[in-house]
Amino acid sequence: AALYDLRSCLADYTQLKAPDEIDNMTRRLIDGSYSPSGDLAPNPFHYRIHLTRADKIKVALMSVIVVPVRIVLIIFFLLLTWLGCYLGQLGLSHKDRTEKPLTGFRRVIQSLSRDCVLMCVRSAGFVVRTVGRPAAAREAPILVAAPHSSFFDTVAAMHGSPVPAAVVRSKSKGMFFLGTILNFTQPVYVKRSDPNSRQNTVREITRRATSKEPWSQVIIFPEGTCTNRTCLISFKLGAFVPGVPIQPVLIRYPNELNTLIWTWDGPSAFETLWLTLCQLRTHMEIEYLPVYVPSEREKKDPKLYAENVRCLMAKALGIPLSSYSYDDLKHVDMEDSARGKTVVCSRLKHLISRNRIQFRDLGDVILKVKAAIKNRESSRVSFCELVSILGVPSDEISRDVFEVLDIDRTKQMDLRALLAALWLVHRAERHRTEQAFKAFCDGSNGILLEDFALFIWILLELPRSAAMSMFQKISSASLGRVYFEDFKEFISTTKWADVLPAPSDSSDPRDEDKSVPSKED
Repeated sequence: AALYDLRSCLADYTQLKAPDEIDNMTRRLIDGSYSPSGDLAPNPFHYRIHLTRADKIKVALMSVIVVPVRIVLIIFFLLLTWLGCYLGQLGLSHKDRTEKPLTGFRRVIQSLSRDCVLMCVRSAGFVVRTVGRPAAAREAPILVAAPHSSFFDTVAAMHGSPVPAAVVRSKSKGMFFLGTILNFTQPVYVKRSDPNSRQNTVREITRRATSKEPWSQVIIFPEGTCTNRTCLISFKLGAFVPGVPIQPVLIRYPNELNTLIWTWDGPSAFETLWLTLCQLRTHMEIEYLPVYVPSEREKKDPKLYAENVRCLMAKALGIPLSSYSYDDLKHVDMEDSARGKTVVCSRLKHLISRNRIQFRDLGDVILKVKAAIKNRESSRVSFCELVSILGVPSDEISRDVFEVLDIDRTKQMDLRALLAALWLVHRAERHRTEQAFKAFCDGSNGILLEDFALFIWILLELPRSAAMSMFQKISSASLGRVYFEDFKEFISTTKWADVLPAPSDSSDPRDEDKSVPSKED
């Protein structure tokens, strides 16, 4: 069948959204270069390095001729760094190191040690360019750096004076060599798996940011993990809770071959390090944006503060925003196709896996949600009502699901959206897309524009403005409604067909998603 022209489908999109707000994905959707199967809900944790034959020859030659020399130089300067950090901590108690800022000759030693680290960086072939003016600690106590894509990003922390303190995993402080160097920068340690540790970390950041003592700035990578630089994932709130001015810092690697990205599903740390050492030059750019002073509303709402800063940084970087967060990382199936990998489905699967008893039979849960919709005057519910209906704890995982379905930020979500998402993750159902569509039907089997926009967000993770134009295309002869058969026909004759959940080969309950045990289990 002939393909619909997606440009004509979205002809009015530029009038529906201001040009400077059009994200990269939808811009390419308009000009026809968008590939749904490759770009739908892009996995920010996936990366591969593709070497050409010339690259492989260069790596082989550099490994023999240049890399050994670089390693010797790096080890030499690292030893000098360690020695300086060790001497700087002599006579310094643990309490003094953690509760008071370094002063006097210790600051001088810290600065000299920083210079040794920068020599390591230069020895590795890095050419670092800084843009903009670094703010003083009194102007911006906190630096927020993004996108975080590599362990080499820490170079950004070495260009402050005095050296900014970083937020570091607690297990690093016990390492013999690295721990000595880290401790001398007075970092804020955090244990990710311990909620109390994270709260203590926020308190410590707040204490330093609001203190009148001469603390160095705290540099934070608010994404919380490394991504492939294709988007900015959700920011953690630790940097924004104090409500003090922050300075956004952008990190770029303008290289023809990017060997620096180190993600969950990507090259190993050794491979990343070795291939980077094998490059003649590795260019890095650090851009300091103007200090961002929060409004009174942002000071009271760290989530709003974080989101506004994230939007600002994404616009400056020229990359889109993503609803994924660090907490979604371990729930993304790295071997799966694009199907069912929207952030809604990812977070719902996380909720299901953490509440196996309540979700031991997904069919029963669907019936429970249907009954709740039928027995209520309105299908919209608050967070407390949602957890009551599902019988799950009122925790961060449940709130993540609620927030990703509350697309209008009204602190209420539509139960029909939850029902549609449940159908999409229900592997035993043959016609998941159709059932998800019908979750929004009101008896006439057609859905209105607002419901269609919500359905498209859950199914394809498209913005409302793109859904509006798609709705106009499909509903042109349907009097303001979209019917499933029309939607199915449109999808089947466009490139979108390859990203929808395919019908299961069997409706046998034994085909259920492994993360949702059956009653027999």
